[in-house]
Amino acid sequence: MRFVLGFLLALAASGPASASSFVKPLGQIILDDQVNPVTGGGPRTIAPGEKFAIACGCLSGERDVRVVLMTAENPDEKPLGFKRLLVTEEHLENGAVRVRVPETPSLANHTFDVRVYVVGPKSVRACDAGRVKIG
Repeated sequence: MRFVLGFLLALAASGPASASSFVKPLGQIILDDQVNPVTGGGPRTIAPGEKFAIACGCLSGERDVRVVLMTAENPDEKPLGFKRLLVTEEHLENGAVRVRVPETPSLANHTFDVRVYVVGPKSVRACDAGRVKIG
């Protein structure tokens, strides 16, 4: 019994090292147009049809990557009628996934959380890339 209790205490002490496997990786949105800098801590503003890149650590060597725009819960914006939008124009280049914002008028003046999903043969990994506002 003492051996089992000692083993459990040793296992609990090593908890923070194994907890990192549960932390979701974070990515970064990179604008192709550097004229639009980020000011303050707000989301980056991107025009419909504009391209941007996302750098996430989970992209290394993968080919099946999907980018999803999820509507941010913002009371100042009217509902769109959907919560998630799969971006269909994306490609991998230099360790980042490059996407084009859909040219849909209803997306204008709405804020989205950008999420990258990497689909592997045995698992799916996700990366939170940040927020964008389609202007």
